[in-house]
Amino acid sequence: MITRIRLSGILAGFLILTSCHFKGPTDEIVGSIGKEIVTVSDLQHEAAFIGISDLTKGDPALWSESVRKTVLGETIRDQLFLDFIRDRRISLPPDDLEQLPEDKTMRELEKKRLLIREAIKRIAPRQIISDQEIRLYYHNHINSFSFPEQALVRHIVTSDRNEGIAIQKALDAGASFSALAKAKSLGMEASAGGLMAPYGKGEMPQPFDKVFDLSPGEVTDLLPSTYGYHLFKLVRLIPENVKPLSQVREKIRAILIARNRRRLLQFWLSEQELQKPWKPTRHYRKIFPVDLE
Repeated sequence: MITRIRLSGILAGFLILTSCHFKGPTDEIVGSIGKEIVTVSDLQHEAAFIGISDLTKGDPALWSESVRKTVLGETIRDQLFLDFIRDRRISLPPDDLEQLPEDKTMRELEKKRLLIREAIKRIAPRQIISDQEIRLYYHNHINSFSFPEQALVRHIVTSDRNEGIAIQKALDAGASFSALAKAKSLGMEASAGGLMAPYGKGEMPQPFDKVFDLSPGEVTDLLPSTYGYHLFKLVRLIPENVKPLSQVREKIRAILIARNRRRLLQFWLSEQELQKPWKPTRHYRKIFPVDLE
């Protein structure tokens, strides 16, 4: 009786052991991140998480090298975040939980995304940006806030050349450009009397640059393009200018906050990757190497 019990216990232990170490193809161990095991299915789930849906099945060995690097890099990054979430016992507030999708798969993906977002907020919190930092960035990047000469124009476009000629004759006879644009133009700005947003030279298709040769109030000849037949009236030229600091202060603040958070996050990730290095199994060492560069 004792022998039977021992044999049954040994058999049960063997079955448990084999179930842990001899997994199906999708649970084959690829490597480890610190103490966490990474399987083929983990990589497939990560592919789904980052939106590469056609890779959620199949052998990762068949993926392209660039895709393997991307998926593994994101897997490592997310595992480090999940370790942080677990260690800090971070959870979602009730309001966020109530808004999760009902579909189980989508619910888990969205929950993971929100938890990682919360982790990033704690790892790389918003920094206070001083006025001195803002002024320094403004002066060092002044070209980013400079605008070349721009043209403010009214525009009429038609698909028929003869109609374009008729409109041009009406303008020559003194008809209102704005009224004709509203009545005849196919352009999106027709309802505004053909008035377009200002643009600089070279920013629009070639026919649009003809206005830079005009004086305010003048109208171009009928100009053909792949879009139709165009007439332009120059309202005025806006001289080259630089936006004052007062107009771009908050934009610069947002840029500096984002830059500082990226630096904090990258420093944290680098430290974590040293503490919890990626170690591929022998079988996967060639396709998922230690050095991802």
